[in-house]
Amino acid sequence: MLSIILSLPAEAWTGLTTPDGSYHWSHSSVMVDPDRPDSYPLDPLTSLQASYGASGDLHLGADDSMILALGDSFVFYGTSYDHLLVCANGFVSFDLAADCTAPQRSFPDPDGPELALAPFWADLSGQGTVHAFVSAQATVIHWERVSPVGAPAATATFQVLLSHPDDTVYFAYGQVADTPVWAGSPPVVGVQGPFGVDGSTFFAHARPSVLSQGTYVLDSCATTSDFDNDGITYCMDCNDFVAGDSFLDLGADVDGDGHGDPGATLQFCLPIDATGYLADTADCDDTDADISPDGTEVPGNGVDETCDGLDADLGVDALVAGDLVIREIMTDPSAVPDAVGEWFEVVNTSGLWFDLKDLRVTDGGADDWSVAGNLVVPPGGDLVFARSAVGNGGVPEDAVFVGSLDAVDALELWGGATLVDRVAWNGSFPAAPGASMSLAPASLDATSNDLGSSWCTPLFDTYGAGDLGTPGQANPLCPADDDVDGYYSEATGGDDCNDLDDGIHPGAFDIPDNGIDEDCDGADAVSGDADTDADSDSDTDTDADADSDADSDSDADSDSDADADSD
Repeated sequence: MLSIILSLPAEAWTGLTTPDGSYHWSHSSVMVDPDRPDSYPLDPLTSLQASYGASGDLHLGADDSMILALGDSFVFYGTSYDHLLVCANGFVSFDLAADCTAPQRSFPDPDGPELALAPFWADLSGQGTVHAFVSAQATVIHWERVSPVGAPAATATFQVLLSHPDDTVYFAYGQVADTPVWAGSPPVVGVQGPFGVDGSTFFAHARPSVLSQGTYVLDSCATTSDFDNDGITYCMDCNDFVAGDSFLDLGADVDGDGHGDPGATLQFCLPIDATGYLADTADCDDTDADISPDGTEVPGNGVDETCDGLDADLGVDALVAGDLVIREIMTDPSAVPDAVGEWFEVVNTSGLWFDLKDLRVTDGGADDWSVAGNLVVPPGGDLVFARSAVGNGGVPEDAVFVGSLDAVDALELWGGATLVDRVAWNGSFPAAPGASMSLAPASLDATSNDLGSSWCTPLFDTYGAGDLGTPGQANPLCPADDDVDGYYSEATGGDDCNDLDDGIHPGAFDIPDNGIDEDCDGADAVSGDADTDADSDSDTDTDADADSDADSDSDADSDSDADADSD
């Protein structure tokens, strides 16, 4: 009986590698013919024990490993081996010194384990068991209900079988559960030869449950046989026992919206039973049936419902006055020349998503420039327009503008025929070399930012090469010195611990024992620690003999004119 073969090339799942020419990866969807190497199903532990005798529990904990003698020699990448390193983390290697604790990575990789077979390489917790069954016919390593670190309920059962008579490898799977853990570090299924040069990643996906109940074959591709004489050799033919067969890439349709997921495809061979898979692989979110090429775009919500790569964000013609506010302006950088270091920042205060393509930026005179490409800003988001993207002093630019920002100048933002915001600055604005002009957070609107009094110099925030400013970040509070003592309040980044009292600041004298921290060092002064006699030391001295010095003399006659006779 012939099996239906599903070939699963690496590019279908990972986009990383293709079969390396040494091993052919195929899947049997029938698995009932014991005479066909591609029909080997996963044997449960009970069947393995019946075939091989008592279970060989290797007692492997997390990150453990064990060297195992094979039942017979096995040829892998042209070399014969008789021992195998079994790693608890879901792979085996003929390199007996391989690092079993290495984090999973895609093959080929020179830093990955050499001579490796990985049915399910992942950071496994040690839960579950690992068994070995050895005979002259086959060596089987079986992982039973193992789970990843951090997800004990997401168990997986799988095995690797080495068929000694024909040097063929089988990866077989029982139930494999999905977990959010896989999103950040998906398990890797693959093979790697010596030195990490030759190898393939067959599977690396956040939903490994699609492997459940499947069997995959790694046949040596040394042969050039063409059993069905259709001109396609065995290792390149999806079914080399049926002439005229053909491949068909189908994508999983998990959300049932009639469009398959291009990131989760199988390459089926006709005739097929492709339940749950579709030839249409244009779905950009296979977890949401409302998102597909047939979806309806909701403008301005930041979601691409139609899978065209863009949300139907509102365009600049939809802007009204005040939707965008100019929040920070750098006219005179010190760390780099003006020609590369000038910038300004705009924030979206509207509550809507906008694509600012065609936004017009002008100074009302010679400088006049428009955004050429898509530039999306979410509600509350900010954009930094820099004069240069290179050598700009560390400005995290979102777009490069054309023009200059002079000491007396203006910026206007136009959405079509609508003036959205305008700031014109002159001597009333707090311009300082090496510092931006920063709009006070309480003045974040298109009216308040017209006033020079709404702006300040950010004295305590540096960026990049050392200039003062906060490009790409929320503006800090403007430095305040409400008591006019020359020190800025702690609340606005300074070191004055009481900005309502001009007698309290870091330069003040701290009166001992009055319960007040006048010098803002965090504690009131204590007697004995202060220079109470003004003699430049902290000792408390008294002039007990009235001799005009602060020494306490027990004999006043020794250094004073006790009889007042002037000698």
